[in-house]
Amino acid sequence: MCVVELEEGVRMMSRVEGIAPGDIVIDMAVTAFVGEAEGQPAVLFKPVEV
Repeated sequence: MCVVELEEGVRMMSRVEGIAPGDIVIDMAVTAFVGEAEGQPAVLFKPVEV
């Protein structure tokens, strides 16, 4: 679980996918996508490709 702050200033709890937990850093750029969490649609995040 993580807290993601959107450009609009809103914060939301979600998950960052596609990266090892130890590689996640504060202020990491991420992008949203619709995935599945506990069998339900959810807004998840993945690292931005540089």
